[in-house]
Amino acid sequence: MFSVSPNDKINALNQDIQRFAQQEQLYFIPLHDEFSRHGLDFKSAQSLLVNAQNGPSNDGVHPTAAGYQLIGDYFYAQLKAMKLLKRKMLLLCFGDSITYGAFMEGKGTASGDTYPAVLNRRLQGATK
Repeated sequence: MFSVSPNDKINALNQDIQRFAQQEQLYFIPLHDEFSRHGLDFKSAQSLLVNAQNGPSNDGVHPTAAGYQLIGDYFYAQLKAMKLLKRKMLLLCFGDSITYGAFMEGKGTASGDTYPAVLNRRLQGATK
């Protein structure tokens, strides 16, 4: 169906983004590798992406609550490892329907099960 697999496209794009980030002296936190470490079976009930077995639709794009937890925890760990966490810092989660938290409690906010909510709780030193 595809001449280039979606994973190969993501990997190539991540390489381009990494080069751009280095050129512009920006930080880049690639998320695809972290999802890959947890398995790419996106059709099972245990998938980190919403599908017919674990959610309201056969979406296959948006994370489950466990997927959003992974994103928030991973971003926090990366920010900490890069020594980018500062007191009274302002962190903006700017993005798309994944940042919005499609299908999740608290969608569009920094509360509930969205990754901005997970990240906010981590930054505040709290757990859900």
